[in-house]
Amino acid sequence: MNKLITKFYSKELYKVFSVSGFRIFIQLLVGFLTSKALAIFVGISGMGIIGLVRNVISFMGEFLLFGTQNGIVKNLASQKNIKDEEKFLVTLFWFYFSISLIISILFVSFFKTINHIFFIDKITNFWIVFLFAICIPFQAISLFFNSVLNGKSKYKSVATIGMYSSIASLLISVLLMRFYRLEGALIGLIFTSIITFIISSFFFSKLYPLAIFIKHFKFNSKVIYPLLNYSLMSLVSIVISFSFSYYIRIEIIKKFTLEYAGYYEAIQRISGFYMLFINTFITFYYLPELAKCSSNKEIKKLTKEYYKNIIPIFSIGLLILLIGVDYIIPFFYNQKFLVISPYVKYQVLLDFIKALYLIIGVRFYAFGKTKGFLMTEIFSFAINFLFFTIAIYLFDFKGVWYGQILSSLIYFLLLIIVFNRYFNKNYLFHYEG
Repeated sequence: MNKLITKFYSKELYKVFSVSGFRIFIQLLVGFLTSKALAIFVGISGMGIIGLVRNVISFMGEFLLFGTQNGIVKNLASQKNIKDEEKFLVTLFWFYFSISLIISILFVSFFKTINHIFFIDKITNFWIVFLFAICIPFQAISLFFNSVLNGKSKYKSVATIGMYSSIASLLISVLLMRFYRLEGALIGLIFTSIITFIISSFFFSKLYPLAIFIKHFKFNSKVIYPLLNYSLMSLVSIVISFSFSYYIRIEIIKKFTLEYAGYYEAIQRISGFYMLFINTFITFYYLPELAKCSSNKEIKKLTKEYYKNIIPIFSIGLLILLIGVDYIIPFFYNQKFLVISPYVKYQVLLDFIKALYLIIGVRFYAFGKTKGFLMTEIFSFAINFLFFTIAIYLFDFKGVWYGQILSSLIYFLLLIIVFNRYFNKNYLFHYEG
C-alpha cells in the first residue's frame, strides 16, 4: 500500500493535486459560506448586482496585466528567454503598476458613465467608487506576483495564497454584509484585492527580495516585446469573454428582470465551485508542462493524462451534483433559489464540454500561436453571440444555455480539426512571426 501511495504522489500531477486539493476544499467551503451569506443578507436581486460587479472585477484583474500572465509563466518555466531574471521582473513590475495607476484615474474620472453602462446605475456610494479605484494597483501587483510564483512552479505558495485570501475575504465580507447588506457585499468583494496583495507579497518575498523593485529600478522595453504574442492572445480572450458575459447579464435583465440575473449569478457561482478543480490543473500544471514540451509525442502524452486522470474525477463530481441538485441548492442558498434547479443541468453540460476542450485550447498559449488562436477565438465569439441571441428569444431563459452549448460543441470540434492538422505538420514547434 505504501509503495502504491509513493508511486501515486511521485508524479508531478499528483503533487499538484496533493498541494491544491486542500486549497480547492477551502475555496469551496469559502464559496459555500459566501453564497449562503449573500442569500441571507443580499437576496436574489442583490445577487444579480453582485454578478455585474464581480464580472467587471474579474475583467479588471485579467486586463491589468495586459494579458501577459501566460507569457510570464512560460518564460519563467522554460528559462529560455530570460537572461537577467531580476531585470525582467523589475521592468514588468513597474509596467503593470503604471498601467493600473492610469486605469484607476480613468475609473474615477469616468465613473458616472461606467456606472450607467456596466452597473445599471446601482452603485451610488462614493466610498465604494474610491475604494474600487484604490484597489486596482494592488490587484495588478498581486496577480503579477502570483504569475511569477506559478512560473517558478511554486504550486504550494500559490495554493496557500488562494486559501488565506479566501478565508480573510470571507470573514470581512460576511461582517460587512451583516451590517451594510448589499453595500457591504460590494465593499468586501472589492477589498479582497488588498488582502491578496498582502499575502502574495509575503510569499513572493521568499523568492525575491521586494527591495529589487527600488534598488535595481530600470525599465527595459525589450523585456515587454517577447510577451506581446501572449498579450495579444490574452487580451482578445479577456475582452471577448468579458463582452459576452456582460452581454448575457444585460440581456437577461432587459428581457426578464434583475431577479433572473440573480438566478444566473447563483448558477455561475455553483459552476465556479466545480470548475475550480479543472482550472487549477490547467493553470498550475498543464500550461507550464506544455510549455516545456519539445515534441508532439510529449503533448499527446500530457493530453491523454488529462483525459485519463482529471476528466473521470470531474465527471463523478458533476454526476453527484445532478443527482442531488434539489438538496444542494437549498444547502448552498435557501429554498427561494430552488427555481434554478432545472437550469443547473444545462450549465453542467456546458462546463463538461469546456473541460474537454480546455486542454486543447491552452496549447495556443503554451506555444505562442497567435494566428491560430485569434481565428478560433473570434469564430467562437461570433457563433456564441449569434446562437445566444437567437436562443434567448426562441426558448426564453433556457436559451441562455442552449446557444452556448451548441457553440461550445462546434468550437470543440474546430479545435480538434485545427490541432490534428498542426500535429501532422509539426506546426507547434515552428516559429510564428
